[in-house]
Amino acid sequence: MALLGALLLIAIPGAGLVVSSGLPDVRQLDAMLDACQVTSVFEAEPRPGETGGKTDRLLCPDAVGPTGFSEALLSAVVASEDERFLGHRGVDDLAVLRSLLPGFPGGGSTITQQVARTLFLNDERLLGYAAPGKLLRKLREWHVALAIEALRDKRQILTIYLNIAPLGNGIIGFDPAARYYFGKPARDLDAMEAATLVGMLPQPMNRQPFKEDMAEAASAANAADRVLAKMLALGLVTPAEATAAQAKVTRVLRKGVLSRPPHETLLATLRPIEYRRVRDFAAVQLAERGLTGEATRIFLTLDPELQALADQATAKPPKDAEMAGVVLGPQAQVLAISGGTYSTSSWNPAWRANRSIGSIAKPLLYSLALEHAGDMPKTWSTAPLKGYNPAEPNGACRSGLTLETYLKYSCNRPFVSIAAREPALATQRVTAFGWHAPDNPLLIATGGVHSNPMDVALGYTAFRNGGRLLRPQVIVAATGTGGRLLTFEEPDEGRRVLAPDTANAVRAALFQPTSAGGSAAAARGRKHAAAVWGKTGTSDDDRDAWFVGSTVGWTAAIMAWREAPGVGQMSGGGLSAVRFGRMVDAYWPDRNWTGMRDGRLRDGGAAVYGWWAHPQRLWNWLAAKATMVLAIALLAMALGLLTGHRSRAPTPPAEDPDPDSVREV
Repeated sequence: MALLGALLLIAIPGAGLVVSSGLPDVRQLDAMLDACQVTSVFEAEPRPGETGGKTDRLLCPDAVGPTGFSEALLSAVVASEDERFLGHRGVDDLAVLRSLLPGFPGGGSTITQQVARTLFLNDERLLGYAAPGKLLRKLREWHVALAIEALRDKRQILTIYLNIAPLGNGIIGFDPAARYYFGKPARDLDAMEAATLVGMLPQPMNRQPFKEDMAEAASAANAADRVLAKMLALGLVTPAEATAAQAKVTRVLRKGVLSRPPHETLLATLRPIEYRRVRDFAAVQLAERGLTGEATRIFLTLDPELQALADQATAKPPKDAEMAGVVLGPQAQVLAISGGTYSTSSWNPAWRANRSIGSIAKPLLYSLALEHAGDMPKTWSTAPLKGYNPAEPNGACRSGLTLETYLKYSCNRPFVSIAAREPALATQRVTAFGWHAPDNPLLIATGGVHSNPMDVALGYTAFRNGGRLLRPQVIVAATGTGGRLLTFEEPDEGRRVLAPDTANAVRAALFQPTSAGGSAAAARGRKHAAAVWGKTGTSDDDRDAWFVGSTVGWTAAIMAWREAPGVGQMSGGGLSAVRFGRMVDAYWPDRNWTGMRDGRLRDGGAAVYGWWAHPQRLWNWLAAKATMVLAIALLAMALGLLTGHRSRAPTPPAEDPDPDSVREV
């Protein structure tokens, strides 16, 4: 056996060529390592509070960044799971050799191997049975682990592991586990708490630290003490720190201080974001490829942070109204899909609805006017039209202004005039963008076009992609049994719907509505932390209220609708613009500060930066304001002195009553 183990180690590179058949190559693996995935390979039964058979889990390797974990937790994981982590190449040769020699304890998998197994290979142990071909699975695991080590540094690999480790009760990752078991984020864990969580591995359900089962709590305490002993032996804690942590183990675990959190807390921990609408959209695309039922893992373009923000943006709609939204990346990656409570209704209005988009379609008519400028009038009028004469939204819509200005104020009649001049081209333009055109082209500018947030966001993404309309990408890759690659999505080249110059001109013009002071301006947020361009739209009686726009890195479409006429918040699309602005406020300020501080602000346009982002910025803001006030005061004083001198008439010399008199001295 020892000889076989040595031969296997020597032959790993050659064996890798054989066992890699069907697995992702290095380029594909690189993209898949950063992607959230939905998988059901770890569970055969429903999770607590769920019914209907086998359920899925969301694994996000970058859900929490490297700074989101305490040093005590990093030390505990390395000490307990892989003490030679910093020195091996992904496979610990020494541990493997020891496992093959008689009389030596078996060597466990390295952290990198566990990442490979959890993200890419079906773990038969977690499935509850011993599958045949264990040696082949181990070789495939080694092959993937070696590739991961070539793609990511040790801190990145450790961060991935901390985000995907299973920690009992269906909980994935140390941060949600820390919040569930100890009521705090993973960055705040001390040595005792970190040792408790790490000690629960690899059998977390048998080492629950709660007083409701003191036998399991005692097992958790013993495991925590073993982890602390390893940390002390490796010099990762001082003797005093180890003693204090062990005393806390006794005080908290052995004496039964921790209580099991309420069931609602567990349910919230199991699904911190609503990913199922993105999963369902991916299932539709898999069905188009004939892969329904084959994929055990679906790697998604989902962005957990933006999904959480989209959920918040469409939550709590006005009475009798509903909301849905879509967030797309620069290349039409589906970053988030939101739309009501999934458990109440799994219907997905974000891509299945067909609602009036109001003035959202006006930029398409604007693009038509740019392309046919020679056939269009030099000046435009808002005078009443024959046949169809829509009202104008405000008094700013007067004759003789530019089309950019009419777009800024969402005026109606100039854009109806464009459709009247080129009705066939106007209809073709709407259809080319994947939207539903009305039978009467004159209605294109005023709510006759129907669509959904997905297709509307795709259309506006074309304005930032040089006029190319891309297919939405929600799947990075999908794998089947044993990690076999079923599909890997290459970037879509799309199809051209606008000339590059036209698309860029439309995009530039769409900065106007968000700076006009109307409802679209709310999309910039209160903090104005990033540049925003886009457009609001409403239908008759304000039944539909839209905002679609872009900021640095993403485009979002938010739709609110009701069957009865809308009032108040729905008017003018202001509701959706405000919700978009909240996303901008939540997403950009801290990110801007981090990027500027660390020199990583690569994507231009996150320009306007305010004092709220950091205490130092507050001090700078106050200093700037004080300097300005002092300058104004000095200027006022100078002007006062100057004007006072000029306004004072010269005093004539006093006349001597007797010129001949001589004053006595």
